[in-house]
Amino acid sequence: LINLSDLRVAYTGLRFQLLVDQLDSVSFPSRGYLLNTRMEQGLSGASFRSYKASGRWAYSLHSHILNAGVNLGYIKYPDALADDVSPSSLYLGGFQQMGAYRMGQLMGDRLAHFYGTYMYRLSDGGLLRQKTYLGTVLEGGDVWTAPDKAKLRRSATVFLAVDSKIGDIYFGLARGSQGAANAFVQL
Repeated sequence: LINLSDLRVAYTGLRFQLLVDQLDSVSFPSRGYLLNTRMEQGLSGASFRSYKASGRWAYSLHSHILNAGVNLGYIKYPDALADDVSPSSLYLGGFQQMGAYRMGQLMGDRLAHFYGTYMYRLSDGGLLRQKTYLGTVLEGGDVWTAPDKAKLRRSATVFLAVDSKIGDIYFGLARGSQGAANAFVQL
């Protein structure tokens, strides 16, 4: 448990971010690509560095949709915080973020994650025009704190999703490395 009132860090820094988003949908992309890179460097006060990069590619053929993606990250905390968990740690867990694990279950200061998603569009929604998808996600990766602690974790998810008028709705089951399992409803 983190007591945020005890954790104070101040620094002056520079941040550079490049975002290129050519996806046709945020939640259910069927064509396009996304590239997002972010670098941050502390200049005074606490020594802090952060590097993050993610990419996603989407392609469809009729009702068949493929997505592939990668997420990478590294954060260097000040030496005074090196042994503590920071609220800004990198994490994995949840749908398309190692679905067999609970949201935020895997935390650390180094991240490598890759995934492939296949979706079949079951319908365009009829009367309410709500697209419905049946899909699967295959993932690999981990979040770790030291090079010798990195391991390849795997996760496989099957899901039913609705692009509804009130927001995206997902029902899914996931199974992963070392017996990790998860069932979820996500709104």
